[in-house]
Amino acid sequence: AWQHRAEERLTRPAWDSNRSPFPGLEAFTEQDSAVFFGRDAEITELLDRLHPVVAAQANRLVAVIGPSGAGKSSLVQAGVVPRLRQDRGGWIVVPPVVPGDHPLRSLARSLAAACPGHPTEDVLGPRFIDNLRTMHGRPNAPVLVIVDQAEELITLSGKAERDNFLGLLASALDADLRLWIIMIMRSEFLTAFLGTEQARLFR
Repeated sequence: AWQHRAEERLTRPAWDSNRSPFPGLEAFTEQDSAVFFGRDAEITELLDRLHPVVAAQANRLVAVIGPSGAGKSSLVQAGVVPRLRQDRGGWIVVPPVVPGDHPLRSLARSLAAACPGHPTEDVLGPRFIDNLRTMHGRPNAPVLVIVDQAEELITLSGKAERDNFLGLLASALDADLRLWIIMIMRSEFLTAFLGTEQARLFR
């Protein structure tokens, strides 16, 4: 009941009237959250998954899967992320990672963007989430990493790069109960992910 009342008090973000409310074929982003609507049920479901009763028993990689153009990225970036930023838990949200053909490099760039002023090469390491919290001065904050267009791990990345990337994410999840990952992918690629060495993450 307390959480429900708290959510009712959340303020809608203000809209910049100089900004077009129609992104066209592009996804809605966090800056578009004031005009993003119609996905309240899905936003609530995702937020519930990020606030489990028993975190140790939760699957902390949440896959958002659907056909191309269904609004998966918009749901996460314009719906879920703004709500997390208002959360009293003080989430650290890493800018979305788009894997491309060098997914670890893309992850490092997103982590560096989350920590302005720190060199990229100092960000990515075996304990990159602890480093991120240290740079923010928030040692106990929950962290969300968003991997958008995750199908690029299949279509653009080589097998070694994909396995290294997924392996790093799997190790980080195993080591840190306050790390969460949202992976956004087109539905036709789920079977390919279930054939990787880290298939357990997607079951």
